[in-house]
Amino acid sequence: RRQMRDWAATHGAIWVWAPGYVDLETGRASLAAVKDATGFEVRELAVDTDPRVVSTAVGLRFGLPGKFGPFARFGAPKLDTYKPVLSPVPQPGDEVLANYLGGKPAVVLRRGSAGRPQVFCGTYQVPGELVRGVASASGVHFYAPNGTAVYTNGRDIGVYAMRDGEVTVTPKAPGAYRDYFTGRAFSGAAFTIPMRKGETVILRKDEKKERK
Repeated sequence: RRQMRDWAATHGAIWVWAPGYVDLETGRASLAAVKDATGFEVRELAVDTDPRVVSTAVGLRFGLPGKFGPFARFGAPKLDTYKPVLSPVPQPGDEVLANYLGGKPAVVLRRGSAGRPQVFCGTYQVPGELVRGVASASGVHFYAPNGTAVYTNGRDIGVYAMRDGEVTVTPKAPGAYRDYFTGRAFSGAAFTIPMRKGETVILRKDEKKERK
Protein backbone atom coordinates (compact mmCIF):
# COMPACT_ATOMS: atom_id res chain seq x y z
CA ARG A 1 0.00 0.00 0.00
CA ARG A 2 2.76 2.45 0.90
CA GLN A 3 4.68 1.69 -2.27
CA MET A 4 1.60 2.36 -4.42
CA ARG A 5 0.93 5.61 -2.60
CA ASP A 6 4.54 6.80 -2.92
CA TRP A 7 4.64 5.96 -6.64
CA ALA A 8 1.32 7.67 -7.33
CA ALA A 9 2.40 10.85 -5.55
CA THR A 10 4.97 11.55 -8.26
CA HIS A 11 2.96 10.33 -11.25
CA GLY A 12 -0.66 11.30 -10.63
CA ALA A 13 -3.39 8.76 -9.94
CA ILE A 14 -7.10 8.04 -9.88
CA TRP A 15 -8.05 5.85 -6.92
CA VAL A 16 -11.23 4.05 -7.93
CA TRP A 17 -14.11 2.84 -5.76
CA ALA A 18 -12.58 1.01 -2.76
CA PRO A 19 -8.78 0.84 -3.12
CA GLY A 20 -7.13 -0.99 -0.23
CA TYR A 21 -10.52 -1.59 1.40
CA VAL A 22 -9.69 -5.22 2.22
CA ASP A 23 -6.63 -5.31 4.44
CA LEU A 24 -4.84 -8.42 3.23
CA GLU A 25 -2.84 -8.57 6.45
CA THR A 26 -5.95 -9.07 8.56
CA GLY A 27 -8.52 -10.20 5.98
CA ARG A 28 -10.91 -7.50 7.15
CA ALA A 29 -12.40 -4.36 5.64
CA SER A 30 -10.45 -1.35 6.80
CA LEU A 31 -10.93 2.36 6.15
CA ALA A 32 -7.48 2.90 7.65
CA ALA A 33 -6.03 0.66 4.95
CA VAL A 34 -7.75 2.79 2.29
CA LYS A 35 -6.05 5.89 3.71
CA ASP A 36 -2.72 4.08 3.93
CA ALA A 37 -2.95 3.14 0.24
CA THR A 38 -4.34 6.39 -1.14
CA GLY A 39 -3.65 9.17 1.33
CA PHE A 40 -7.37 9.96 1.41
CA GLU A 41 -9.41 9.65 4.57
CA VAL A 42 -12.78 8.13 3.67
CA ARG A 43 -16.09 7.48 5.34
CA GLU A 44 -18.31 4.53 4.55
CA LEU A 45 -21.85 5.62 3.77
CA ALA A 46 -25.05 3.71 4.47
CA VAL A 47 -25.56 0.57 2.42
CA ASP A 48 -28.62 2.07 0.73
CA THR A 49 -26.75 5.20 -0.42
CA ASP A 50 -27.47 5.98 -4.06
CA PRO A 51 -24.06 5.60 -5.80
CA ARG A 52 -24.86 7.95 -8.68
CA VAL A 53 -23.05 11.27 -8.67
CA VAL A 54 -23.56 14.83 -9.86
CA SER A 55 -20.64 17.08 -10.85
CA THR A 56 -20.05 20.31 -8.96
CA ALA A 57 -19.32 23.62 -10.68
CA VAL A 58 -15.63 22.87 -10.15
CA GLY A 59 -16.07 19.43 -11.70
CA LEU A 60 -17.84 20.86 -14.73
CA ARG A 61 -14.97 23.30 -15.27
CA PHE A 62 -12.60 20.33 -14.96
CA GLY A 63 -14.48 18.81 -17.91
CA LEU A 64 -16.63 16.20 -16.18
CA PRO A 65 -20.09 15.27 -17.47
CA GLY A 66 -23.00 16.56 -15.38
CA LYS A 67 -23.95 13.09 -14.13
CA PHE A 68 -22.19 9.73 -14.05
CA GLY A 69 -21.91 6.55 -12.06
CA PRO A 70 -24.06 3.38 -12.15
CA PHE A 71 -27.26 3.92 -14.12
CA ALA A 72 -26.08 7.43 -14.92
CA ARG A 73 -29.18 8.11 -17.01
CA PHE A 74 -30.94 8.62 -13.68
CA GLY A 75 -34.14 7.06 -14.98
CA ALA A 76 -33.21 3.43 -14.46
CA PRO A 77 -33.68 1.45 -11.23
CA LYS A 78 -31.08 1.99 -8.53
CA LEU A 79 -28.26 -0.51 -8.20
CA ASP A 80 -28.97 -2.32 -4.93
CA THR A 81 -25.73 -4.32 -4.58
CA TYR A 82 -23.26 -1.44 -4.78
CA LYS A 83 -21.17 -1.81 -1.64
CA PRO A 84 -19.19 -0.26 -0.13
CA VAL A 85 -19.95 3.38 -0.91
CA LEU A 86 -16.97 5.43 0.24
CA SER A 87 -16.92 9.20 0.55
CA PRO A 88 -13.52 10.95 0.57
CA VAL A 89 -13.09 13.60 3.25
CA PRO A 90 -11.79 16.81 1.65
CA GLN A 91 -8.73 18.41 3.22
CA PRO A 92 -7.73 22.09 2.93
CA GLY A 93 -6.83 22.76 -0.71
CA ASP A 94 -8.80 19.79 -2.05
CA GLU A 95 -11.44 20.32 -4.72
CA VAL A 96 -14.74 18.41 -4.73
CA LEU A 97 -15.46 17.51 -8.34
CA ALA A 98 -18.67 15.56 -7.76
CA ASN A 99 -21.10 14.62 -4.99
CA TYR A 100 -23.36 11.66 -4.42
CA LEU A 101 -27.05 12.40 -4.84
CA GLY A 102 -27.31 12.73 -1.06
CA GLY A 103 -24.73 15.53 -1.07
CA LYS A 104 -21.67 13.72 0.30
CA PRO A 105 -18.38 14.09 -1.64
CA ALA A 106 -17.87 11.37 -4.24
CA VAL A 107 -14.93 12.60 -6.34
CA VAL A 108 -12.18 14.73 -4.76
CA LEU A 109 -9.12 16.19 -6.44
CA ARG A 110 -5.89 16.78 -4.52
CA ARG A 111 -3.05 18.50 -6.36
CA GLY A 112 -0.30 16.69 -4.44
CA SER A 113 3.03 17.91 -3.10
CA ALA A 114 4.83 17.18 -6.39
CA GLY A 115 2.16 18.88 -8.48
CA ARG A 116 0.76 15.55 -9.62
CA PRO A 117 -3.03 15.27 -9.24
CA GLN A 118 -4.49 12.64 -6.94
CA VAL A 119 -8.19 11.83 -7.34
CA PHE A 120 -10.38 9.64 -5.17
CA CYS A 121 -13.37 8.50 -7.22
CA GLY A 122 -15.97 6.72 -5.11
CA THR A 123 -17.87 5.34 -8.11
CA TYR A 124 -16.37 2.50 -10.10
CA GLN A 125 -17.62 3.97 -13.38
CA VAL A 126 -14.91 6.48 -14.24
CA PRO A 127 -15.79 8.88 -17.07
CA GLY A 128 -13.17 9.34 -19.76
CA GLU A 129 -13.25 13.07 -19.09
CA LEU A 130 -11.86 12.46 -15.61
CA VAL A 131 -9.04 10.31 -16.95
CA ARG A 132 -8.21 12.94 -19.56
CA GLY A 133 -8.27 15.77 -17.02
CA VAL A 134 -5.92 13.96 -14.65
CA ALA A 135 -3.64 13.00 -17.52
CA SER A 136 -3.53 16.60 -18.73
CA ALA A 137 -2.72 17.90 -15.25
CA SER A 138 0.03 15.25 -15.04
CA GLY A 139 1.71 16.56 -18.18
CA VAL A 140 0.62 13.79 -20.56
CA HIS A 141 0.88 14.74 -24.24
CA PHE A 142 -2.34 14.56 -26.28
CA TYR A 143 -2.04 13.70 -29.94
CA ALA A 144 -5.61 14.59 -30.87
CA PRO A 145 -8.75 16.20 -29.41
CA ASN A 146 -11.05 14.43 -27.00
CA GLY A 147 -13.26 11.88 -28.74
CA THR A 148 -10.55 10.61 -31.10
CA ALA A 149 -8.98 7.18 -30.69
CA VAL A 150 -5.19 7.37 -30.97
CA TYR A 151 -2.61 4.60 -30.97
CA THR A 152 1.13 5.25 -31.04
CA ASN A 153 4.41 3.47 -30.49
CA GLY A 154 6.11 6.79 -29.83
CA ARG A 155 7.05 7.20 -33.48
CA ASP A 156 4.14 6.26 -35.76
CA ILE A 157 0.60 7.47 -35.03
CA GLY A 158 -2.69 5.69 -35.72
CA VAL A 159 -5.89 7.76 -35.66
CA TYR A 160 -9.44 6.37 -35.70
CA ALA A 161 -12.27 8.84 -36.29
CA MET A 162 -15.28 8.53 -34.00
CA ARG A 163 -17.26 11.05 -36.09
CA ASP A 164 -17.13 12.94 -39.38
CA GLY A 165 -14.99 16.06 -39.45
CA GLU A 166 -11.45 17.36 -39.33
CA VAL A 167 -9.01 15.92 -36.81
CA THR A 168 -5.99 17.92 -35.72
CA VAL A 169 -3.01 15.69 -34.94
CA THR A 170 -0.20 17.08 -32.76
CA PRO A 171 2.94 14.91 -32.63
CA LYS A 172 5.18 15.16 -29.60
CA ALA A 173 7.72 16.95 -31.77
CA PRO A 174 7.36 18.62 -35.20
CA GLY A 175 8.16 16.24 -38.01
CA ALA A 176 7.27 14.77 -41.39
CA TYR A 177 4.73 11.97 -41.69
CA ARG A 178 3.16 10.00 -44.51
CA ASP A 179 -0.20 8.22 -44.58
CA TYR A 180 0.52 4.49 -44.82
CA PHE A 181 -2.58 3.84 -46.96
CA THR A 182 -2.71 6.85 -49.31
CA GLY A 183 0.80 8.26 -49.30
CA ARG A 184 -0.43 11.72 -48.30
CA ALA A 185 2.34 13.79 -46.72
CA PHE A 186 1.99 15.85 -43.55
CA SER A 187 4.51 17.95 -41.68
CA GLY A 188 4.82 20.54 -38.96
CA ALA A 189 4.01 20.89 -35.29
CA ALA A 190 0.36 19.99 -36.00
CA PHE A 191 -1.71 19.11 -39.04
CA THR A 192 -5.39 18.71 -39.81
CA ILE A 193 -6.82 15.64 -41.54
CA PRO A 194 -10.38 15.46 -42.94
CA MET A 195 -11.84 12.14 -41.77
CA ARG A 196 -15.10 10.23 -41.91
CA LYS A 197 -16.56 8.28 -39.01
CA GLY A 198 -14.94 4.86 -38.80
CA GLU A 199 -11.93 5.83 -40.93
CA THR A 200 -8.40 4.96 -39.82
CA VAL A 201 -5.28 6.89 -40.73
CA ILE A 202 -1.83 5.51 -39.95
CA LEU A 203 0.88 8.16 -40.03
CA ARG A 204 4.37 6.78 -40.41
CA LYS A 205 7.41 8.91 -39.63
CA ASP A 206 8.96 10.02 -42.94
CA GLU A 207 12.56 9.81 -41.85
CA LYS A 208 13.93 10.19 -45.40
CA LYS A 209 12.17 13.53 -45.85
CA GLU A 210 13.40 14.72 -42.46
CA ARG A 211 17.01 13.85 -43.34
CA LYS A 212 16.75 15.97 -46.48
